[in-house]
Amino acid sequence: MKQTITLVILAALGAGMAPRAAAEAPPDVAMARRTLETYGNAIVYVSAVATISSGSRSREQKTRALGTVIDARGLTVVSNSSLDPAGAMGSMRLGGAPVTLKSELGDVKIRTADGTELPARVVLKDDDLDLAFVAPVKAPDADTRKKFAVVNLGDAAKDAVLLDRIIGLGRAGKDLNYTPTLSLGRVSAVVTKPRTVYIGARMPGAPVFAGNGKILGICIIRRSPSGSGYRRFMRQPVILPAADIQEIANQAREELKK
Repeated sequence: MKQTITLVILAALGAGMAPRAAAEAPPDVAMARRTLETYGNAIVYVSAVATISSGSRSREQKTRALGTVIDARGLTVVSNSSLDPAGAMGSMRLGGAPVTLKSELGDVKIRTADGTELPARVVLKDDDLDLAFVAPVKAPDADTRKKFAVVNLGDAAKDAVLLDRIIGLGRAGKDLNYTPTLSLGRVSAVVTKPRTVYIGARMPGAPVFAGNGKILGICIIRRSPSGSGYRRFMRQPVILPAADIQEIANQAREELKK
């Protein structure tokens, strides 16, 4: 009898603890989960075939980059150096001699969260900011628009300061079934020259949100201000503020109308 009563008490305690543990998630964790639920489908992959040429020689290279959908028409922003590394480099030195690289992207596609591949085109690039804007070749219909969420860069968080909480979204690769990823971190540095960027994220092309769930910016690769070839890249992922991206995105929207 005593053993039975003990088991009943333990069962009751166990039943009460499970839902309470879920309900009592720390506020920042709860906000991060809601952010993923809201914007998870805005994280897509953009693939392309880059034809890289130097003089009379050329070769093809398949590339793939994370992207963030920022417009209901499917306009997507990616890290330019992730999608087109040779084109972003422009030049390098081989055997002490300067070599100019040219790159042309073809067979561009946007892979939505549910696996749908949309033929796409590069609308606009900004090498200095490491940004490229890609959009579906055909304007998406109502059913296609349901396949992705949109991150509104115009509704952004205020400037971040050191140790502010940040929420990073992402997506794993093919080998891990393109599973959405979620991380919590803090701003570890605020760089103000030559332009303001934040350090605290490591998935170029993916969005980073402030602790209140508003978009803070997009992760890009910070480039070295001098040098050529591989030296033009300081392989440091940084967060470019949403306002800076919005300005260039407006130009991309104008290009879409042409």
